[in-house]
Amino acid sequence: MLTETDAGQISATYFGVTCTATRLPGEYDANFHLKSNCGKEYLLKVSHINVSRAVIEMQNDILRHIDVSTSSFQVPRLHHTLSGESVAIHSNQSGTTYHVRMFSFVQGKLLATIPQHSTQLLSSIGTELGLLSKSLQQLKHPEAVRYLQWDLLQYQWVNPHLHLITNADERACLEYFLQQFTQKAVTLLPQLRRSIIHGDLNDYNILVSNDDRVTGFIDFGDVVESATICELAVALAYVMMNKPDPIAAATHVVKSFHRVFPLNDNEFEILFDLVCMRLCISVVNSAMRKIENPDDAYLIISEKPAWELLKKLRSVDVEFAADYFRDACGINLTTQQILSLRSRHLSRNVSLSYQHPLHIVKGEGQYLFDAEGNRFLDGVNNVCHVGHCHPRVTDAISRQIKQLNTNTRYVHEHIVRYAGRLAALLPEGLDVCFFVNSGSEANELALRLAMAHTGRNEWLVMDHGYYGSTSQLINMSPYKFNGPGGQGKPDNIHVLQQPDMLRQQFLDEMPPINHKIAALLCESMPSCGGQIVLPAGYLQRIYADVRKAGGVCIADEIQTGLGRMGTHFWAFETQGVVPDIVTMGKPLGNGHPIGAVVTTRAIAESFCNGMEYFNTFGGNPVSCAAGIAVLDVIADENLQQHALASGNHLMNCLNQLKARYQVIGDVRGSGLFVGIELVTERDSMNPAANLARHIVNEMQKSGILLSVDGPLHNVIKIKPPLLFSQENGDEVTANLDVILKTMTSCAF
Repeated sequence: MLTETDAGQISATYFGVTCTATRLPGEYDANFHLKSNCGKEYLLKVSHINVSRAVIEMQNDILRHIDVSTSSFQVPRLHHTLSGESVAIHSNQSGTTYHVRMFSFVQGKLLATIPQHSTQLLSSIGTELGLLSKSLQQLKHPEAVRYLQWDLLQYQWVNPHLHLITNADERACLEYFLQQFTQKAVTLLPQLRRSIIHGDLNDYNILVSNDDRVTGFIDFGDVVESATICELAVALAYVMMNKPDPIAAATHVVKSFHRVFPLNDNEFEILFDLVCMRLCISVVNSAMRKIENPDDAYLIISEKPAWELLKKLRSVDVEFAADYFRDACGINLTTQQILSLRSRHLSRNVSLSYQHPLHIVKGEGQYLFDAEGNRFLDGVNNVCHVGHCHPRVTDAISRQIKQLNTNTRYVHEHIVRYAGRLAALLPEGLDVCFFVNSGSEANELALRLAMAHTGRNEWLVMDHGYYGSTSQLINMSPYKFNGPGGQGKPDNIHVLQQPDMLRQQFLDEMPPINHKIAALLCESMPSCGGQIVLPAGYLQRIYADVRKAGGVCIADEIQTGLGRMGTHFWAFETQGVVPDIVTMGKPLGNGHPIGAVVTTRAIAESFCNGMEYFNTFGGNPVSCAAGIAVLDVIADENLQQHALASGNHLMNCLNQLKARYQVIGDVRGSGLFVGIELVTERDSMNPAANLARHIVNEMQKSGILLSVDGPLHNVIKIKPPLLFSQENGDEVTANLDVILKTMTSCAF
């Protein structure tokens, strides 16, 4: 090892500089701070002869290239030897040979020595990093294309060395980050911008002034051609250490970097993952170096804060971090900006939920996350049937859309496999499938099938029913045509009274069925009507009368199918009936736009009247892949049985509240299809619509999303993704209990 005396002699011999030398920290090169007799300062860098001369010259070339004319930072500038060489070759008495270079000494304090980082300093780091990246963006050098263990793109070496982390919890932490990173790396890394980067801008290679400005970047020994964004990621890994809010600290850097060197979407998407990967590489490298050099404190100097930061970042949602960075850089609109743009570009009757609208940016399982990172238990979004962004469904969609998406005029296996799977879940005889894009399209097509089969155009529906957003379906939906802005009931629509079991308002004797009826269209458990459980045998009598009159029976299972009932896969099964046509909607695709109509061979043949049925996207390979994945998840994760257990637990808890609070008039439902009807008091059963709205808004403040429906606007409906757990049910009832304790003494 070279001593400080050796460094002084080398400086005098090769560069003509008489000086005193002070050793500086370093992992591979020996670095010395030189102070000459005339007061000038230099840096002496001594590299082992095993370091390629070509790599050393590359480092020199890069340092010459960097333009500092528009920046605040400096970089070391090369001084030639007395003989005009850029590199001196020095051999010591034992015969060891070194490459020796002398540079200007960049003034400033090491960032690592500054305990508190002001906002101004963090912003300066981002700005100067951006200017450095901008300066290097167009530079190419053949020697920069090389393997370096610290290069984040070469992360694969970490996994085989995880065994060096002997603490099981710490090893599990690394395994988590490696898994997260690998999932993104496959698709994102090849798409990232590449350039030459410094590669190791840790807090010992960033120099700052007394007034919190970056003055320089030093030690370019790890320059490499890599993803440009890795430069920022490495610096952030060290900036975020020892911070109470590391994401907030990082955001100041990212925002300033983006201002001078704009990031693209892929870079925002993977930045947080790269930061975590740098920390993983750092701690694994420390574990390796401790074995090789147990007494070298510099090699493990960042180990403790790196572990502390990794454990803190373990709880940060990856996608939230990316969105937070985007938002800080002005990429994402604020909630108020979005609301302003909605008012300019969307119709006023495109409504929002809740008194204080939510800016939702991410979904996972039974949870939603807003732009500020707040988590909400989603108790009402039945469209994401098996959970928001279920990985098996999103993976199936992603794989298929990368391969093919086209219409049904081409032969493809997915549509027939999916049709067979759906038919197998329905009663015998319901085996002909049509695929559409939504529940509205499904019900619209069901009407066409019924008209083609019966030759009629009069319809029987249930009061308060809602069947879709097309013109015909609006005219068949009492929920719409009898509501605000509605035009009233058309002459060809006949309406059945909806049973009100709470008030004992239902008909034992059914009204006569018009013999011009084409079909009955109704939900087997009305949803918008107030989460209604129909009386036993109710649909059996109506189905029999409709068929006696020559009509067919359409079961709308858009809200209630696919195991939600818990006791049965379809809601019509709870009534002991078999429909002639079954319609389904977007829960089939877990939110992907898909719908289906399944009917009998006879009705399908009636529809084959010479007019082609064609739906551009109905039954496309991507939609069918999503549908197959949803059915697989329901079966493999036992979600119907889960819905039954969770739903029974929820209703038991709610009934306990009902026993304590007179405003709960009824708790009803099946599986994860639950309604809570609120009344002013049970004797009169007057609806408490204002209380229902108030509770829903208060629950939102508590992080639980519910909604209000029913003809009297007093029914809180609960139709969550089927992942909703018994613990989630406890959370709902506990928060509802708190609100009811406070609110039942008030007037609503």
